[in-house]
Amino acid sequence: MISVIAPLDLESQSPAFRHGAALLDLEGRKQLALRALGGEPIARLADGLDVSRKFVYRQAGKAGSAVEAAFQPPARDDDVLFRISVTKKWVEEVVLSALLHCHGSYRGVQAFLRDTCDFEISVGSIHNIVVAAIEGARRANRQEDLCPIRVGAHDEIFQGDPVLVGVDPLSTYCYLLAQEPGRDGTTWGVHLLDLSQRGLSLDYTVADAGKGLRAGQAEAWPGVPCRGDVFHAERGMGQMAAYLDNRAYGCIGTREKVERQMERDYSPTYWFRVTRARQLLDMYREDPDGFRKLAAEFRSGAAPERRAPHRLAVWFDSDDPTFRSCDDLEPEERRDLLGAFDDPDYYGLRLRTTEATREYCLFASPSAIGTLAYIAFETRRLHEVMDVRGETFVPLEVRSLIKPLAASEAEPAESGGEKRGEAILHSTGHVFDIDYGDLPPGEREALEFVLNDLGWEGYLGFIHAADSRTLHIGCSPSSRDFFDEVFADAVERTKQ
Repeated sequence: MISVIAPLDLESQSPAFRHGAALLDLEGRKQLALRALGGEPIARLADGLDVSRKFVYRQAGKAGSAVEAAFQPPARDDDVLFRISVTKKWVEEVVLSALLHCHGSYRGVQAFLRDTCDFEISVGSIHNIVVAAIEGARRANRQEDLCPIRVGAHDEIFQGDPVLVGVDPLSTYCYLLAQEPGRDGTTWGVHLLDLSQRGLSLDYTVADAGKGLRAGQAEAWPGVPCRGDVFHAERGMGQMAAYLDNRAYGCIGTREKVERQMERDYSPTYWFRVTRARQLLDMYREDPDGFRKLAAEFRSGAAPERRAPHRLAVWFDSDDPTFRSCDDLEPEERRDLLGAFDDPDYYGLRLRTTEATREYCLFASPSAIGTLAYIAFETRRLHEVMDVRGETFVPLEVRSLIKPLAASEAEPAESGGEKRGEAILHSTGHVFDIDYGDLPPGEREALEFVLNDLGWEGYLGFIHAADSRTLHIGCSPSSRDFFDEVFADAVERTKQ
């Protein structure tokens, strides 16, 4: 019987049974090399570490080479690094490398060889080298085994005439690159059949929605599905996203524009405008004559061809009297104007008069005085109900009740002069000004609530002046009779 002895596995043995060279780490070998270079006898070093003298010489050689390289003088710029044998084959390789790797032109390759190698070559010779390389590349491509390719990506690029392209997306190998005068289904089908003869059998292809491409594949490979590419879907979605993004910004701009318009003309919510628009649309359909009458009633008398800047401009009636100068406020001229109330404790309002503006605060239309008295009464009543700690009611300060056109036009714009439209409104006696800048916070809140409530119901309109502390207020034409009654009632109570 013959027994087989397996070789010893030195790696699995304990360090006591391993050779000395195997026990030396990198630091130990370095120290051994330095001692050998220092002149210690090689035999003594080998015996002391249980290694061969050949091993010691090899370590010393490595260290000597490293020391030699460390102290080698640097190479000069004019030192010859290597020499090249310039042959015709080498020139052809340089021409192809410059064209393919460096994307150079024929003229650029010609200049490169002339300047660096002092070698003249014609453009025709470069073209012949390229043509020969193309033929060689075609032969090499025809010999490629296309069987491992399972997925194909097909597309068309354009360099003058269309170029039919087929690529393996996993390896990026290009198995089809053919320039043709057309890209119809027949042209695609011929190339796909040629690829089948070379062993290409795909599980599926990926392509865009090109009609010729898909028609050719359907004829040549009827059993191979053609899936849509991601690029065109992402581009379409990106275009749609950009469109929606632009629409969103457009809607934001429209909303901001509507908000600015709503700030000019009181309306608590956009819902109010939409609801009112629906009511007007229904009225236009069901009662056209009533709609035209309403439109004529609310048309701006100052500029009927334009959109009114605010509600007060809509309510301005061209038939209302316009007082152009202080002379028009004389008793024989101001037949439609009456004296204003001037009792802060009773009416809750104070007329702010000076020598220059005394005429502006004494007279107004009965409806304007009634509106002012009603606002002051409701504001004081609400402020008392609120019972704000530390606050007492301050009479509303009336800056002006009527201002002739001449007085408004005399004020420069930079000093607070009014625009032409606002000046006309103040000259009718229907619009007055209240200064709310010095009112306590609680009373200002009560005043805003009263104005918002009356404005919501359509009794009055108000706008903020440029100085941010003055309100221009006027009642609607339809509510003038109501405020006339308020004025008459206040007069009767005063007599009592």
